[in-house]
Amino acid sequence: MKRLLISEFDVNTETYTGKTFAYKLEPNGTNIGDMTAVNDHQFLVIERDGGQNTTALQKKIYLIDIDVIDADGFVKKTEVVDLLNIADPNDLNGDGSILFRFPFVTIEDVLVVDPTTLLVINDNNHPGGPQGRGFGPDNNEFILIGLDSPLPLPAPEPGTLALLLTGVAGALVARRRHARRLARGLASGRLGVFPAP
Repeated sequence: MKRLLISEFDVNTETYTGKTFAYKLEPNGTNIGDMTAVNDHQFLVIERDGGQNTTALQKKIYLIDIDVIDADGFVKKTEVVDLLNIADPNDLNGDGSILFRFPFVTIEDVLVVDPTTLLVINDNNHPGGPQGRGFGPDNNEFILIGLDSPLPLPAPEPGTLALLLTGVAGALVARRRHARRLARGLASGRLGVFPAP
């Protein structure tokens, strides 16, 4: 049984609390690529192996809960996405298959876009080496994945929501001003480049 330890860090005091949590790797898993907070006790974890292309066996994202510990002392772990078996019913990548694979060694980022959407990134920092697609050095790839079940995101704090609304309102005002300046420039016969807001 392979085990990793998660250490709790207090951002207010900038010190480790001494509290740890045990994470159980799957039989084919060798490491994690990223761990991203969903709320104050649940996290998304990319668990992967060292394989790539046809040798990739374990590339999955799990939701873990540090408030729920099993009989063996491990945090609760629920599979959210199998990155080697993503449904692609509309063949978005045009490869003739309704199955999409993300078979990279360097899957290193998972970000929550909204409760039912994840952004997953392969960060290829060694272009001469990995060949997850099997035809030369890998590109950095960014994919959006829609989830069947929403993630348990916390409600935004009032201050955060106010900042978001202020930012959106400011962007709309700036865009309107930019459009008016552009219209005035075109109407006067002066064609110019106006910096975007």
